Amino acid sequence: MKTIKIGQINFYKNDLWGDTGYNKVTRMIDTLNTFSENKYVYGDCLNENCDIVLYSLYAKIENLDTVKGQPILIYYTDELMCCGENWIFDNPFEFYKRNNLSISFYDDSDDNLFFPLFVESLKDMMHAKEWYPQNFNKTKFCTFCASNGNFYETQFRTNVVKYISENYKQITCCGKVLNNTNGKYLPYDFVEAINYHDDYKFNLCFENASSSGNLSYITEKIVNAFRYMTVPIYWGAERITEWFNEKAFINCNGMNEQEILEKIKEVDNDKDLYDYMIHQNPLKFDFDYYEYFVKKLDKFINDHI
Repeated sequence: MKTIKIGQINFYKNDLWGDTGYNKVTRMIDTLNTFSENKYVYGDCLNENCDIVLYSLYAKIENLDTVKGQPILIYYTDELMCCGENWIFDNPFEFYKRNNLSISFYDDSDDNLFFPLFVESLKDMMHAKEWYPQNFNKTKFCTFCASNGNFYETQFRTNVVKYISENYKQITCCGKVLNNTNGKYLPYDFVEAINYHDDYKFNLCFENASSSGNLSYITEKIVNAFRYMTVPIYWGAERITEWFNEKAFINCNGMNEQEILEKIKEVDNDKDLYDYMIHQNPLKFDFDYYEYFVKKLDKFINDHI
């Protein structure tokens, strides 16, 4: 049995979520230790030698030069491009020359593990679904919560929200973008966020950008919509239906604003259809993808250490 020390650097940090890199890595270590023949421990890569260092790009790439020793570098991203102070780089995967592996929204390959952001919330989503009541009598229409109105393709979702609000029913915009709740934002606490949605039928959960080919940019947005006990109104990844049951949400991919509105009207005005959709199993697969991913990571580590 080998003892393998894993560290992390350059992940997102704030007062609300803390050090997301530490949270991600320690969770991976806990899962690795449930089935691996190795013993995994966490290490402070700035002050001690680590075998593996996971890094993201929410701080300067030059910070990697401060990591102690010569660990195997694994690049982790939950975005489509560089973040923080690294906007100069159009493609974060240019750093392959410094990496042994990347973890991202791209398909599995010899040097990448597919790990979409939505996977981390799946267990909580399925737990919430188990408590769904048999009958819903929601009276409010739809929520939309976003803080990004400028990057990627976010103007499309902003236009859709405006179009629906002007031509059908007003969408409650409880984020920074198009806020119409007098600055009272959706609570960050998930229990409070679920309670906030008690009387809402839909959540518009468009991604920041579309994705196709070998890229499936699927974030936590659709998972959160299911956790809120709403019917998600989704746009983004073309391959969304490989992961999520299209009978459980409104798939807006390939639609224009008018077509999206007509589909929403259909579901909104047919109680039987709405009840059918909201009680569907959201997922198209029945295995623990997080464990599947971590086992692949364990194999990679075994092959390289």
